[in-house]
Amino acid sequence: MMIEAMFRRVTQLYSDWEVAKWLSRVPWPFTSASAENFIADAEVDMEHGSGCHLAIERRVSATFVGTVSLRLPALEPDPWTSDRQLAILGYAVQRDQQRNGFASEAAASVVQLAFDQMDIARLRATVLRDNVASRRVLARLGFTIEYAGVRETPRYGGPPRVGDTFMLERSEWRGAVVIRAAKSHTP
Repeated sequence: MMIEAMFRRVTQLYSDWEVAKWLSRVPWPFTSASAENFIADAEVDMEHGSGCHLAIERRVSATFVGTVSLRLPALEPDPWTSDRQLAILGYAVQRDQQRNGFASEAAASVVQLAFDQMDIARLRATVLRDNVASRRVLARLGFTIEYAGVRETPRYGGPPRVGDTFMLERSEWRGAVVIRAAKSHTP
């Protein structure tokens, strides 16, 4: 996808308050400068191997519907952990494309990538308490609440907001995959 097109799509996605309000790492208001920084940061993350930010698109039309990301905090310039087997999952879907399974499918693909190809042992995602849809996505994937009542301070300022940190261990995920596969082959 060309940079100009990604710039427009990212700006459209994150400048919608109904999407951005659920995200603590996105500045508000999300401006053209924010989009430039977002894309530049994504390129640096990819170059350094500290994360990847991917577009979510419709299969047939390749229409952009959102983003999914995986960050490795131990490899970031200012790491808050030394755990190199921990990754953080994130996703956002355009408001008019929500409730169509895009977040679930994209997150499931990134979970599989992290566990099968990247040797990640644990995935983490922090979700605001009121974000019921995102909590459902994580529950379907097997994530469980590890830390309840986590205070997230948004990058755009404002008071800290309460969320829960969900975790998924590779060993638990593989077990769930085996169980689902066995159930699908049951007569």
